[in-house]
Amino acid sequence: MDIIIENVRCFYGKHRIPLFPLTLLVGENSTGKSTFLSILSVMSDQDRFPLKPGFNIPPFDMGGFESIVAHDITKRDSGSFKIGFNKRSIYNPEDVTTVATYKSFLGQVVPKEFNIINNKTSLRIGFGEKKTGISFTSISNGIQKKQQFYINKKDRYASFIESQGLMALIALCTTKAIIKKKSVNTLDSDKVPFLGDLYMLIEERTISEAKVISFAPIRTKPRRTYETYNDEFKPEGDHIPLRLARHVYSCTNEENAKAFENIIRDFGADSGLFSYIQTKRLGDSHSAPIQLIVEIGGKHINLADVGYGVSQSLPIVVESILDAPRSMYLLQQPEVHLHPKAQAALGSFFSKVTQQMQSSFIIETHSDYLIDRVRQEIAKGTIDKDKVGILYFSKTDEKSNVYPMRVDNNGNIINPPRGYRDFFLKEQLSLLSRV
Repeated sequence: MDIIIENVRCFYGKHRIPLFPLTLLVGENSTGKSTFLSILSVMSDQDRFPLKPGFNIPPFDMGGFESIVAHDITKRDSGSFKIGFNKRSIYNPEDVTTVATYKSFLGQVVPKEFNIINNKTSLRIGFGEKKTGISFTSISNGIQKKQQFYINKKDRYASFIESQGLMALIALCTTKAIIKKKSVNTLDSDKVPFLGDLYMLIEERTISEAKVISFAPIRTKPRRTYETYNDEFKPEGDHIPLRLARHVYSCTNEENAKAFENIIRDFGADSGLFSYIQTKRLGDSHSAPIQLIVEIGGKHINLADVGYGVSQSLPIVVESILDAPRSMYLLQQPEVHLHPKAQAALGSFFSKVTQQMQSSFIIETHSDYLIDRVRQEIAKGTIDKDKVGILYFSKTDEKSNVYPMRVDNNGNIINPPRGYRDFFLKEQLSLLSRV
């Protein structure tokens, strides 16, 4: 998959950035790594993208149009910005390209145009001040057919479209075209040529059909007890204790339970953080509060009484296992508060889950230990080199560029750009010169 970014914050002009099952984002602060993750989060939201883009849904906060759009050197506002992607279609071996263009309305981000194109169909939606226009083109047996629909912004269905999203917009326009504005609840695809192709194209509108999970850079502070109200996902990981407890009590498959336990134990041993994690209910009721008990050196200790690193890594590790396979995870600095040994262990963990469970991880990191461990896992054969990519973010004159790097079978970085590792090399040379 390639991500398309144009005139977003420090990304001036058009950028096409490759994405891999295990993608590591590296570079100095304020070079666009968090912005890149935010854009991925926006384009993964099947309920909101592209009509109601969630640029400020936790853990991301990009602000309004003025803080998102790139400003040119004359300090004038750009009229719009674009985000999109090119990926292999889920329905055929051809690529599909999706691009959403946004403009400002009273400082808010609103859609200006939306395009989806594959080998035989294309959809364009233009959002004007008074009406929305839809143009759909399809090719079948060498014959091209084009249909156009319009909906007035003052139409009584406008609020319904805003609340229901892109599928409602297409359904309403095609329905109105068929039945001449009579209200119906279903569509007859036989009355609209290639309507099935249109709906399949719309299904391609987000970067992943899988579940996409975004974690905050700082996870929740450990607590001595946890209330068991709900296990709805929270970017800081507050829900993890209850998710873990419910998994333990509800898992009836002995093989799955053992596999989960083994993965947790392997990470705990590799990181040196713990031997195992278990939950303890403070009562007989399923709604009773619970405690997280950490096993270290044969002793059982409350999570609140052990090092902060356990509570920071645990949400990521548990969520990655429970929601596997085929989920996508957007992570900001998972190594926070971790000793180098534990940082390296995360590299092994991400490599194994990516390879074995076919999940994807897009990770913003400042940890050389994590990156180097991933390279070692490639050399060991734990993960295929083609599943790993390193994106180096660099800024010149307030403008960011992204340099993709690959790793060979021996774990060597093949094409490091100029500037990558310069700081570390200079520090080492400075240290050696004092000997």
